[in-house]
Amino acid sequence: MINIGIIGAMDKEVEALLNKVEIERKDKINDTLFYMCRYKKNELIVVKSGIGKVNSAVVTQLLISKYEPKYIINTGIAGAISKKVKVLDIVIASETLQYDFDATNFGYKLGQIPQMDKYIFETNEYLIETMKKVLKKEQRYHVGRIISGDKFISKENDKKFLFKEFNGLCVDMESGSIGHVCYINGTSYIAIRCISDNADENSTENYNDFDSKAAYKSSELILALLNKVLRSN
Repeated sequence: MINIGIIGAMDKEVEALLNKVEIERKDKINDTLFYMCRYKKNELIVVKSGIGKVNSAVVTQLLISKYEPKYIINTGIAGAISKKVKVLDIVIASETLQYDFDATNFGYKLGQIPQMDKYIFETNEYLIETMKKVLKKEQRYHVGRIISGDKFISKENDKKFLFKEFNGLCVDMESGSIGHVCYINGTSYIAIRCISDNADENSTENYNDFDSKAAYKSSELILALLNKVLRSN
């Protein structure tokens, strides 16, 4: 039996998952509910972090400290910044970073965190390869960098700058900080995103049209990933 932590930022990112597992109990730590679930005789800890890097970092640390999961899976939605990524495509993170960390006045690169030996946080190769196997042939997916910051990107100029500077596939508000905390704790993780918008002037409208659909699609893929992971452990 293994335990796996699953983090989504919003209710809609975790509800579809919770509807398909057996909830055994709810642990409340501070103001956060951790759902202790049973799935195929294994333990899942499902939690909604809230939006943004601080919320996701705090919840990730609580999850690791309290439950010591073997893997952390971060599910959710994101805005595309690469031209090859389209709405409702899936992005599997090979690595994550925080684009809005700025200590460039002291000679650091944009995104680089002073006094840390790493600021680009690689995801788990086994989880990447397993996720690729569960994706259907007709499903468009990409493997690459996801970048995070505390800003909803909705301007073409911002989008172009982020892609040029960081060469990311998409942008969100949580995966970089989750990767940061997992790196500090030595915990294996992966971030999986379904694209809800194009991170441009139409992003708010696109987001409202596709966010629920993208969140549901992402949660469905998490279940498929779990089926593969649990069979091989």
